[in-house]
Order: sequence, then structure tokens, then C-alpha cells
Amino acid sequence: MKFTNFRDLHNVYPKIREKKLFRSEAPLDFQKEDWDELYNLGVRTIIDFRSDSEREEDNYVCDPRFTRHNWCCLMPETGINDFYFPRLVTKQSSAEEIIGLSSFIVNGYKVIPFSNTAYQNVFSLMETTDDGILFHCGGGKDRTGIFAALVLSLFGCDKQTIFDDYLKSNESVKNHLMPKLLQSDYPQPVKDTIIAELGAKLKEFPHFYLVDLAGLNAEATSNLRRKCFKNDIKMIVVKNTLLREAFQASDIDFEPLYGALKGTTAVMFAHTANVPAKLLKEYAKEGVPALKGAYAEETIFGADQLEALVAIKSKNEVIAEIVALLQSPAKNVISALQSGANTIHGVLKTLGERPE
Repeated sequence: MKFTNFRDLHNVYPKIREKKLFRSEAPLDFQKEDWDELYNLGVRTIIDFRSDSEREEDNYVCDPRFTRHNWCCLMPETGINDFYFPRLVTKQSSAEEIIGLSSFIVNGYKVIPFSNTAYQNVFSLMETTDDGILFHCGGGKDRTGIFAALVLSLFGCDKQTIFDDYLKSNESVKNHLMPKLLQSDYPQPVKDTIIAELGAKLKEFPHFYLVDLAGLNAEATSNLRRKCFKNDIKMIVVKNTLLREAFQASDIDFEPLYGALKGTTAVMFAHTANVPAKLLKEYAKEGVPALKGAYAEETIFGADQLEALVAIKSKNEVIAEIVALLQSPAKNVISALQSGANTIHGVLKTLGERPE
């Protein structure tokens, strides 16, 4: 089948009956043989969680052997009830839509699991049919992932397994959706906004690293992001063309880094110069993530200078060393005096007791 994010929830948590619940992205490119394969798995009902506008722009003709329910799981409470994600990466996008996406995901998705009519309908359907059910949204990641998490939780699945299943979709997003996003063109107002935000980051953080995340699986990517957060590193994936424009708008000459702006680029922003280097060194054996270049302590570094970056000392470390050096002569004198205190005291006592 032409699915990249498809799985039977039984394989996630065996207490769920096999071939009962399947999750996936939208079957947009399905041919007859794909529908045949899905039918042979026992699926008879398809649930589409997408909005009307999504179906209008990216629809599919459902095979007549299946019953399809268009139950949009977005609600007015989320702040967006007619949401079409691919539009955000086309020239139809507005700057407000792009910027609002993050707020929508963070705040809107907090509401979706509760009092959701679409999800309630699926639970009711599960009680009345023994046939297999396939549920999907656009990419099969968030709206689909939230419903899958609710089902897994209902069956008593542990939190870590639920998290792992949710994050597994990142692999599909990275391999199939992100390349499309990074290759897509943005309208000029959106470009200007992104360039301005990158410029603000370049001013806010005195050090940054350019890294290649290609080949890093979903679990490893999630672990890397957690480590970045723990080490006060801000990591974002960027379009090379927009980052280059942000470089060109800066007062600093970043031209030596232009050659590193190829393929997929993530930027690690940091307040301490060598912290990202130490983190990347942990992955040296795997080779991913890989250093492409860096700007640290007002110096440009190449892809082959990871060790030099690790060895960089922060200004506070340098100041501490200088203070230690300045204090060492005084410490030596005090130490000598302290070690000879008993001898001096003995001499003075003897001199004081010498008879006239």
C-alpha cells in the first residue's frame, strides 16, 4: 500500500484486537491494488478526521466496498475549525497563518481530546461493528495520534508506549513531509517574517552551530531535542535560502558559512560556545547529527573542527583561570608561612626564654 505512516494498533499494544483499528495518513494516491490490500486486512470503515477545506483541496475517491465517514475533529474551541496544513507552505499562505501554526498546535490540541464529537462517534462505532476501522487525518500524525493515544490509554497501555507510538510518526513527517516543506516556496511577507525572526535569533544568541540531521530516526531526533532543551540549546530546522538571507542582513560576515547551506540544515543556538560541541561529540561514532559549520566566540569554524569547538573555554572559564593565576603567588606565600608556622613559633619561644 502507498502508506508511509500506517500501523495496526494491535502491534502497538497486543490487548487491542488484531485487525480492528488501523491508523494512517490520508490514502490520497491509492490505486485499486491498494484498496484490495486494505480490504483483505478486514477494513470496512474509513474515518476521515480532516476539515471540509482539506478534503476539497486534497480528496480521494473511496472504494465503494468501504463506508467512509467525514468526521472533522477540529472544533471552534481550538481556535481553528477549518484548517488546511499544506496551504501554509504555498503562496496562498499569509504570515499570520504561518506564525499562528505553532500557537494552534500548542493551544488548540490541548482542547481536541475533550468533548470531541468526532472521537465520540468512532468510539460508538467501535462498539457496534466487528469489522476493521481505519482512521486518518492529513499526515496521520497529530489528530490521528491523539485519537490513537486515547484508545491506547483506554486499554490500559503504559505512557511510554503511547509516547513512542505518537513519536513514531515523526519518521514519516521527516522523510516525506519535511522535504516538501523545505522545497516549497513561501510568499514574500512570510519570507520576510522568517528572516526577521532568524535575524533576531542571531542577535540573541552569541553562538550557533549548523548541523545535518539526515539519517536520524524519530526516536533519536526526539532524544536529541530533549538533550538540547536540557542544555539550554535552541534547535530549529531552517530553509537554507532564508538562513542565507538572514546571514546577509547581519552586521557580521557569515560568508564562510554559505557553503554549508546545503541539504537539510538545523541550527543549534546557544549562550555557551562549547555546549553544542560537547553534545555533538556524543554522536561522533554514529556520525549523525553531523557538524556542518559553526560561529562561536566571534570565530567561524568548519565541519572538521568539532574538537576545537569542544576545547573552547567560555569567557567565565577564562576569567576564572586568570583570577586563579593572579592569586597563585599570594597563595604560595600564605602556604609557606602556614607550613613554617610551628618552626617560627618555636624559634620565637626559645629566644623569649633565653636567660640574660
